[in-house]
Amino acid sequence: EMRKPNGELREHYRALAEALRVQLFWRVAGLSDSVADHYLTYQAGDLDWICQALRAVCLPLPAPQKEDFSAVRQDWVATQLAYFRQSVKKNGRWAGLLAKGGGVALLIAVPWAALRILARTIYDAAHLGPAGQAFLSSVYVLLASTSAIALALFGYNHIRGFAEHAKRHATMIPLFEMADRLLANPISRDGARQVVLQLGREALAE
Repeated sequence: EMRKPNGELREHYRALAEALRVQLFWRVAGLSDSVADHYLTYQAGDLDWICQALRAVCLPLPAPQKEDFSAVRQDWVATQLAYFRQSVKKNGRWAGLLAKGGGVALLIAVPWAALRILARTIYDAAHLGPAGQAFLSSVYVLLASTSAIALALFGYNHIRGFAEHAKRHATMIPLFEMADRLLANPISRDGARQVVLQLGREALAE
């Protein structure tokens, strides 16, 4: 695993941490389900090691004798809901800023590209001396710089996946909001358990 890129490792460890969080609150809600069994329905192959780790952790753990839905709501649902809301704002803001910055740099590069063509035409036609060559070199540098900035901003935005994170986390907010309402006044113990179980599945899928 240590041979993987750092970014990929971080995602794997985040997935493991999320699975363990789900397992913990399933236990608090009185559920005896193993996260590993549900995790396999969403992930396979490269993430098999996470399932094996989850099985090793959860083997001898029975569900508690008495569930605590208020703790599930306060310590999991509420905190995750706050996290997703903050993540949507933060990632959305970064995605917007980088996209705008890249667009501005690209717009600046367009006139330099036109000027480069014009300058090259003039240089070829009039055979300008050192001054003309210096001017043409300056245009090349400015065009390359603005183009590089645009590509860097767009590339960084894509690699970090700010827009994708914001979109994915935005879909989780209604689920946690609904769970928060249902757990505030649960109709029955079995119904509350089903809410927690389904919410955990959605968290694993995310």
